[in-house]
Order: sequence, then C-alpha cells, then structure tokens
Amino acid sequence: MTNTRREKTLKMVQLSVLTAILFIMAFTPLGYFHAIPGAPPITLLPIPVIIGAVVLGPASGAFLGAIFGLTSLIMCFGMDPFGTTLFGINPFFTAVLCFIPRMLMGLIVGLVFKGLQKLFEKSENRAVKGLSYPIACIIGAPLNTVLFIVGLVAFFGNSDLIGGMISASGNKILTFAVAFVGLNGIVEAIACFVLATAAAIALNAFLNRSKQKN
Repeated sequence: MTNTRREKTLKMVQLSVLTAILFIMAFTPLGYFHAIPGAPPITLLPIPVIIGAVVLGPASGAFLGAIFGLTSLIMCFGMDPFGTTLFGINPFFTAVLCFIPRMLMGLIVGLVFKGLQKLFEKSENRAVKGLSYPIACIIGAPLNTVLFIVGLVAFFGNSDLIGGMISASGNKILTFAVAFVGLNGIVEAIACFVLATAAAIALNAFLNRSKQKN
C-alpha cells in the first residue's frame, strides 16, 4: 500500500471514528448537559467537529458538521422540546437551521486553521507556530452559536415563539441572543475550546510521529 493510499485510508478511519463519537455523544448524556432548567443545554458536540476540521481539514469539518446537524434534526422528532416546536412551525427551515450553521462552523474552523498555519509556518518560535490550534479551536463553539442565532432569527423571527422572545427582549436582537444563550453559552465555549485544543494537538502529534516512523 502506497503512502498516499495509506493516508487516505487512515483519514477515512479517523472520520468514521469522529462520526461515531458524534452519534454517541448526541444520544447519550455525554453530549448535552441541562445545567439550568429552561435554558438551552450545554452541548459538547462541536468538539468532534472542531477536532476533525483542524486535524483532517475543512471538508472533513463540514462533513462532521453535517453529521452534527443530522443528530440535531433527529432530536426534533420528540427528543428535544425546543427543536420539536420549531419543526412543528416549519420543518424545512428547521432542517436548514440544523445543518447549515454546523456545516459552516466546521468548514470555517478548518479554513482558519489552514490559514493560520501558513501564516505562522515561517516563524522560528514554536509557541507562535502552536497558536493556530487554540485560535482555530476557540472560535468553534461561539461561531456555531452565532450562526444558529442568526438562522433562528432569520427563519423564525416572525413566529409567535421566537418573535415573542424578541419582543420580550425589547426588540433588540443582541439582547435576545444573550438571554437565549445565557451562561450556558459561555461554559460551552470554554469547555469546547479547552477539550478540542488539547485533543487536536495530541492527535496531530500522534499522526506526525506515525508518519515519521513510516
């Protein structure tokens, strides 16, 4: 088996593992934590997407984002009260809201990481070279949240559910977004950043050692 073929096979295996992890996390308590009653749950599902985007590239990040979106859509069938309500209002917009923000998040994180690596590759400082990992990983969860809120307002802003929430926030989108995400969003962003950065660095280091041995 040639090195190129071996690398492609290894990439497919890694993508399959991250896909399996997404499904396991989505449908077990590992993926969602309901810390505050009535507030959106803290989700760690962006972590495998971010790891895949950094280690495997933007296309893999978008693919894993689509898997994340698929699990979100499945949960709209009675497993998640908020998602189920949105699905009842408009199934098509709900599907778009489940997939597009997550796919864009994976794609953008991967592109940012590649861009940063090219930017920092000429630096002789190892610490500077390593900055591409935390910078790319720190934008993942907040980006997912921002894209979701934008889609939520765009697609459901005129509905009684979301429109009522916006009205209660004084018709200020930013106030609505902060109230909707709350403290959970901050905890989610920190947890995803720390865990995704550590895992991506460790996995890339392992893969680089494997390539050197071969």
